[in-house]
Amino acid sequence: MKPQYDFSTAKRGRFYRKGATLRLPIYLGAKLQDQVESRATRTGRDVGDVVNQIVKNEIRLIDELATHKETEPRVAADSGTLAAQPPPLNPER
Repeated sequence: MKPQYDFSTAKRGRFYRKGATLRLPIYLGAKLQDQVESRATRTGRDVGDVVNQIVKNEIRLIDELATHKETEPRVAADSGTLAAQPPPLNPER
C-alpha cells in the first residue's frame, strides 16, 4: 500500500447501485466441493444450482422435523408410555 492516496478527484457514490443485492461467497470444504461438482457434472447442472437445491432441501427437512417434534407426543422407548416433552429450543420471552 501507498503511504497516502489522493482522493481529490474522487466521486462519491460512483459505484453505488440502488437495489443491488449482495451475493454471499460460500466456500465449501475440498471433499464436499468435489462431491457437489461431481453431482453437477452428472446431472448437467450448474454447481450453484446444485448447492441451492441442497440447502433448500435441508431447510425444508429442518422445518418439517421441528413441526413434527412440536405436534407429536414422545413415547419412551423402554416403556411404551408418553415421555415428558422437552422445552422448546427457542422459547419466546
